[in-house]
Amino acid sequence: MKDRFTPPVLRSMSATAIIAAGLVWVSVLLSHVGENAFYTSDAGLKYLMVLHMEETGFRTDLPLPEEQWIIQAWEDGYAPLRAPFAYQIGDRWNMAFPIFFPALTMPLHRAFGFAGLFVMPVLALAGIWILFAVTCHRLRLSPLSSTLSLCTLVLGMPLAIYGAVFWEHTPAVLLNFLSLFFVMECATRSCPPWKLIAGGLVGGLAVWFRPESVCVQALITISLLTNGRRTGAMVRLLHPAMFAVALGGLLLFNTVAYGNPGGAHAIEKASQRGEGFFTTIYYNLTFMLMLLIKVSPICIGGFLTGILAMAKGDSVKSAESSALFRFLFPIALVPMLMIPFVTPNFGGFQWGPRYFLVLLPILALWFAVGLEILSTSEPALWRRIAFSLFGLLLALSIKINLVDGTRHLVNKYEIHHPELMNVFGDAEERHIIVNSQHSFLITTPLYKRKNYFYARKREELIDLAKRLLANDETRFLHAIFIAESSDFIEQRDNQIVWNQRLLLKDEEIEIRLEGSPVTNDLLLYSALIAEKAQIGTDANFAPSPPPRPSPEP
Repeated sequence: MKDRFTPPVLRSMSATAIIAAGLVWVSVLLSHVGENAFYTSDAGLKYLMVLHMEETGFRTDLPLPEEQWIIQAWEDGYAPLRAPFAYQIGDRWNMAFPIFFPALTMPLHRAFGFAGLFVMPVLALAGIWILFAVTCHRLRLSPLSSTLSLCTLVLGMPLAIYGAVFWEHTPAVLLNFLSLFFVMECATRSCPPWKLIAGGLVGGLAVWFRPESVCVQALITISLLTNGRRTGAMVRLLHPAMFAVALGGLLLFNTVAYGNPGGAHAIEKASQRGEGFFTTIYYNLTFMLMLLIKVSPICIGGFLTGILAMAKGDSVKSAESSALFRFLFPIALVPMLMIPFVTPNFGGFQWGPRYFLVLLPILALWFAVGLEILSTSEPALWRRIAFSLFGLLLALSIKINLVDGTRHLVNKYEIHHPELMNVFGDAEERHIIVNSQHSFLITTPLYKRKNYFYARKREELIDLAKRLLANDETRFLHAIFIAESSDFIEQRDNQIVWNQRLLLKDEEIEIRLEGSPVTNDLLLYSALIAEKAQIGTDANFAPSPPPRPSPEP
């Protein structure tokens, strides 16, 4: 591409300032993360794997209780681990998420404590941004196109939010973009074989972190074969060959570890098959597309820029820009149609469509090349309109992500109550019965001290109480998330109705429960169990008040 002869120091200062602003933003986000606070419940499950591997070394299965009667209760349906977060495979419980992110996090947690959970997400995020700036420089894009596209990626897209979340998304994004970085040269000139080998291997490793990476790598391969003709056909095949080697390693590992080439994720995805499958796919796709536009309206400007660039591409002076634009076009857009077939849902708790995060640097680069094409096109009026619209939508996107995104993250960390672990941890009761696995997942650091069970119905609670009593246990806590089903709460006139005191009994036992709200959406009951024959001789048969959060200083 035509060099704009911009002094390198000015290019580097602009990129450095944008990346520094992004890292300051992420630092502010991280300052709101409390000890043992999780953005999502599945982060608590991954943290449990980190703690488990610190004790036992690398493994794929979750820790089981130490007492056999508790293991039997889990086998009988009272396990606090449920789909879609975890699945029982044989006599082991496995989480549905890739194991490699917790495994790589484990030494970082050992070195830095809870803060170590965020080292990989932050470093990967910084790596993405730096690699993007280097890519713009190598492509010799103009300062305006480079600055607008880097601002889009760093401040106008939801990627930065995930630097402050214990999740494997940013490492997967980095590996996918690095794979593209290696092979992008094929769009405009002959590419050396080692770059195709490296691109394929790195792209294969991306799938080890996130399954949607396979969609990106498939389109990179297709684009290489159709738009990379300056490189020999046999040399271009090195990329899919090396990708197959890395992917084959993952499939072999999954087969050995889970008895299934797709791993636990395949069980989760297979559960969706059946009537309504394609309706679900359509819903998930439209939901994610609309969410992307809602969080990053700059994408509208980028897509319009792309349309104009395609219309003007044949008339521009730089053939390199047009060739690169055609190379990136399918990689940036087509995987959006494929990802819903690979992922299990629309994303759940998220800021922006998290399954599309692997595409964001590629989209931003495609936008940059489109702007570059328009910057040399005529008439000038179209150029001014396109750049003005792009700038306005970028400003709106920055506001949405900086202000609303920050507020979203802070609120989510507050909703997933870190104080709940203090309440459970300080309680004398060793056994906790939950009506939602989220109560367990956000308090997983207590797994060595507390035993968890799952029950929603009255008869289930009585059955568990009998099992407790048979093992000389007379007290337990019952935690109820009011958003989940329970026999002990009901909704009347859009209000939740519950009783402070409950009495459950059958022919053999009685259970007395005394409850109080811990938060706006969580009730906690302290329960006492006794055989009916003993109740008449015990005048003090009553549960103690449930524990409450300690007041803030």
